[in-house]
Amino acid sequence: MKRVLFTTLLVSCLISPLVFSVQISSSQSKANQLVDLIKDDTSLSSANKITAYEALLNKEKIKEDLNDIATLVFNEALLVEMLKVGSYVEITTLFKTFIPLENVNKTNENINIYVRLLRSAINAYLMLQKYDNAKKLIAELQPYFSLYDVTDVNKAHVFMGAGQLNVRTGKYKDGVSMLLLAMQTFGKSSSLSEENKRKKISTTLSYVGHTYFTLGDYKNAIKYYEKSIDKAGDLLEPLDITIYNHNIALSQLELFEWEQALNTATLASQQAKDVGSDVFVAFANEIISRAKHGLGKSTEAIKIIDGSIGTYKKINDTQRIIEALAYEAEFHISLGNWDEAKKNTIEAYSILAIAKSQAKPTIELFKSSFLIEEKNNNFDKALLYQKQLTKLKEEDFEAKKNARRTTLNVKFRA
Repeated sequence: MKRVLFTTLLVSCLISPLVFSVQISSSQSKANQLVDLIKDDTSLSSANKITAYEALLNKEKIKEDLNDIATLVFNEALLVEMLKVGSYVEITTLFKTFIPLENVNKTNENINIYVRLLRSAINAYLMLQKYDNAKKLIAELQPYFSLYDVTDVNKAHVFMGAGQLNVRTGKYKDGVSMLLLAMQTFGKSSSLSEENKRKKISTTLSYVGHTYFTLGDYKNAIKYYEKSIDKAGDLLEPLDITIYNHNIALSQLELFEWEQALNTATLASQQAKDVGSDVFVAFANEIISRAKHGLGKSTEAIKIIDGSIGTYKKINDTQRIIEALAYEAEFHISLGNWDEAKKNTIEAYSILAIAKSQAKPTIELFKSSFLIEEKNNNFDKALLYQKQLTKLKEEDFEAKKNARRTTLNVKFRA
């Protein structure tokens, strides 16, 4: 039945503008009905939904008496669907060419649709790292909170956008403050179901966890990841909880909490197996190997990390291969296996040479190289690696921040 309704709607959009124009009333409820007809049809692909929303919008645009409500409803539905499939460039292009949004007569009746529309554009700009554009839209929206009846849900999403913007532009303290404000605002919303409220609060808590992880504040990172997991419980997507546990385990490694890291990484490895992700199994097992090494079980660690290296080679993840080889060299050195450690470092450098600028050496690689050359009395080479090690250590914290900042590109829940 839904397929028939959609086909009828689409044909009328494309073939009979006059009939369609009469069909759409000036009421928001009518526009929402047309959107819901498309949105709720689970048999339709996103591409078909986008086509239908575009048809609705185009027919609205040619009217002499433009309906602000219908225009906003159709625009917002189109952007949300495009956001789902990652059409970020297309979203920003469309946003710039919309029938001038600045001329929309903003009222309490339409303000929340307008805010949702701009939220989608903000998310697209954030994903494209066009931070000035996102900042401009956030600045436009915030005064509306006191001028109009903006819902708590809309306010919270704007606060989330502001938090993400601050974090990604290095204003971490302000970012965390905005994210926590978003969490509180979601919490007091009366329009969200308890299930949706838990999901949104959990997502916001995970963003705070990501931020502290980026900053190297591992105790707070663990705290907020665990809060995120506790809040959502069985509502969390399996892959999300795997990622959170992976980052918790990494944080525990940084804090030299070997047993805790081993337990958490073991859990993450099993969760990755449950969702069928060999890559995340390899990530978790690499942490397991490092925790085992920290516990003095370096022979076991070598066997485990060999499996991770094999997976990284299958997917051709050059940087991961180099990092894992460096850790394996470290494990071998602790056991006095200098020749095996040398093989690891030689392989790592050969991969680096081929990869050129697409991969970078690591502190562990320079450290192992230094120790190996010092052991072999090659003091000139040892000194060279020591200098490179010192330089990389000085740069490492900032480099990690920049690298991990990309992991904050967590999709927004609409």
